[in-house]
Amino acid sequence: MVADEWDIARIRSESGDEKAHFVDGPVQASVYTRQKDGQSVYEALRVRRALAVGGLFLLEAEDEPDNWYMGQMAKDGAVIECWGTYGTLRDAIRGL
Repeated sequence: MVADEWDIARIRSESGDEKAHFVDGPVQASVYTRQKDGQSVYEALRVRRALAVGGLFLLEAEDEPDNWYMGQMAKDGAVIECWGTYGTLRDAIRGL
């Protein structure tokens, strides 16, 4: 089932988070790629859609339809830092 077939009521039901919601407006995000000199290295992620659910964020990349990344807001609050991809929206919700 593709993400377009998921409405917010279903997302809330499947995730158990009745406050889950789509994030409005543009979202700045990056995805972890590697360690370099003891520091985490992130690359920009172009976001098609973003969900706030379960205290985390699920992000669908522009160039990867129905492939969802999971992450959290960076300490500075400016960008969502993702640590990995979880496949379909259903798989990502189950990964919460």
